This record gives sequence, structure tokens and C-alpha cells, in this order.
Amino acid sequence: MSPPHINQVALTGRLAEAPVFSISEWGVAHLSARLAVHRSQRNQDGQWEEEDCLFRVTIQAALAEHLAESLQKGTCVFVTGRLRSHVGPGDQEIVEVMARNLQLLTETGA
Repeated sequence: MSPPHINQVALTGRLAEAPVFSISEWGVAHLSARLAVHRSQRNQDGQWEEEDCLFRVTIQAALAEHLAESLQKGTCVFVTGRLRSHVGPGDQEIVEVMARNLQLLTETGA
């Protein structure tokens, strides 16, 4: 019996750039942005270390249309979705979060 195939991710962070809204040739709305996730942890010497990670987040269809006017650089969000990998320009592997849900954690313009 094969193990279950679970592909889920949940992230909280701030948008590192203004989202880009587009409509595909098939008429599907897409919203894409980078999410900055900050993490603090103690190292072996007991000192705090800071780490920032950037994730590409893609939102599609009705959710993208609904959020297009609400999101801007610096908006704090909670994203749930799945990971998707594909080959981009120059045969570079790209891993992105395909959002199922996105919740605003700050008021727009905050």
C-alpha cells in the first residue's frame, strides 16, 4: 500500500511586492505575489537568529478577482494551499504556493 499523498501548506507573512493581476487566454483570473515569511530562532549559542523566506503565491479564479483590489505590498496575510513545481525560464525549477484560501490579517492601507 502506498502512503497518502498530502500536499498542504499554511503560511503567514507580508506581501513583499504589489500583486500582479492578469487574465489567462482561457479567461481565468490570476493574482501573483511574493510572500515574505519571517522566523526567529535561537542558535546553539543561545543567540537569536533571524531568517526571511520568500514564497511565490498564486491565486486563481473568483478568489483572485475578489482579492485583486484588497492586496498591496506589506499586507499581512494567512495563506493555505498546495505546492506546485514547474520548469521556468532557463530550465529553472520553480516551486510556488497555489492558494486555496487567503485571509487578510491587517486592514487595507495599514
